Amino acid sequence: MSATSDLEIVDDEHGFVVRRVVVGPLDTNCWILRSTTSSDAFVIDPGDEPSRIIDAASDLEVSAIVLTHSHWDHVLALPEVADKWGCDVLMHPDDAPVWPHELDHLSRFGHFDAGTATQQLLACGCSLSSPIGVSPWAGTTRPLHHGERLPLSSNQTAQVIHTPGHTPGGISVVVGNIVFSGDTLFPGGPGLTGWPCQTSPPSSTQSGTDCSRCPATPSCTPATATPPRSAPNNPTSRNGSHAVGEHSPQINMRMPPEPRSRPHARARGTAPNLHHSNE
Repeated sequence: MSATSDLEIVDDEHGFVVRRVVVGPLDTNCWILRSTTSSDAFVIDPGDEPSRIIDAASDLEVSAIVLTHSHWDHVLALPEVADKWGCDVLMHPDDAPVWPHELDHLSRFGHFDAGTATQQLLACGCSLSSPIGVSPWAGTTRPLHHGERLPLSSNQTAQVIHTPGHTPGGISVVVGNIVFSGDTLFPGGPGLTGWPCQTSPPSSTQSGTDCSRCPATPSCTPATATPPRSAPNNPTSRNGSHAVGEHSPQINMRMPPEPRSRPHARARGTAPNLHHSNE
């Protein structure tokens, strides 16, 4: 396991390895996914702290960056990570309005929008803006569509599932029996819907229907790390507080230490009819 990542999952049965790096003021899970037989890798949701993500993947060849969606806390490290490997950024085209909306909020208020947690995060000194000296991501992507297969090796792929709800172009990535769900799922329920740029929020029904296309009994890995025990539970924050799901017995999990404590509000909801488990 990389010294920078705080979790590595080795699934010998399905032939893949996952590393996690928890980054940024919202403790976003950045995932590094590769086959057990190849050094080629994908980075999923490089939310912040690019040097830590680059260090965690330093022994790999990153061929693409995959965005589950384009809220600011999933993309801040993107320019430096993409520049390091010269790789494409893959995103569902329906999410195209989201990043411009994020930049508009930054331009008008001087910081990104973290929902009801914004003022508390700013008060404790957390940065809710782009890294100093780094231009924000230009928003250039290659379209990623529902059902598309991302090659992990010559004989292995990860599947893309369009799971709108939290954002219009939200996706989940399925490999083996693990689903990287981004903010589609929060612990105990679906990600918040109805945020700006979600023009016709499908709520949990749409996300639940689309996630039901995943393999039977998947384990879901939502987008942010387990919240500190002192974190407020505010139902109107747009981001979820997530932990890596419990995985099948075949997966060798090297568990991380307690996540870094930062105050941030989190949302809860009613779970869709999905087979998944969280810590």
